[in-house]
Amino acid sequence: MSLGARTSIRIDIPVRRPVQRSRDDERLVDALIQLDARARVDRVLGSNRDVALMFGDLERFTPLLERLGDSAAAEVVAAYERIIDRAVRAHAGRCLKSTGDGFMAVFAEPTSALRGARDIQRALSCDDAGTLLSNDLLPRLRLGVHSGAVVPVRAANGAPDVVGRNVVLAARIMDAARGGQILVSSAVRSIAEPLGEFRFHRDRNLSLKGFSGRHRVAELAWCAS
Repeated sequence: MSLGARTSIRIDIPVRRPVQRSRDDERLVDALIQLDARARVDRVLGSNRDVALMFGDLERFTPLLERLGDSAAAEVVAAYERIIDRAVRAHAGRCLKSTGDGFMAVFAEPTSALRGARDIQRALSCDDAGTLLSNDLLPRLRLGVHSGAVVPVRAANGAPDVVGRNVVLAARIMDAARGGQILVSSAVRSIAEPLGEFRFHRDRNLSLKGFSGRHRVAELAWCAS
């Protein structure tokens, strides 16, 4: 063999290895994004800053209790909680309160809250919780989303919580929704609509319990995927 001759080495690598590596890298990037988003939520909870608030409540829950009894109704609630928790976590939110048939979650941005709310309603429309009840009996979830400054506090057990006018306002917006609806404040709509990702139905001017004047809200349009 001359000094100028070229040599080559062939190494056979199964295709599944680079494919798996690519998938692992994608999962790592997704995990880092989620960690960063959750860290931002934690930072927001540590200061008097704006957060996006999502309130949810099961419609017709008391009749459900009377019809099924406590144990069976608890199973239904658990099915809903799994759906809600999965969607909130997927969009880097954090559930701060649970009242059995309702909850409150916070997000760093309104768009994350809207994506989480949309995913919740889509999952429920696919009957993810319907294995426990027939469709005509399945309680529907109403959701309200608002964004604004809150005051971070600690609950009696040391868990993080938020209080303030905007927290109550978000709850009142949820109260005005019907089962299967996502109502959002004008503050949330003004931030999200220009992005082009979200569509909203016509605004409504509502009187909300405990608040003076009229408040503009809109329903987020969502479709079962």
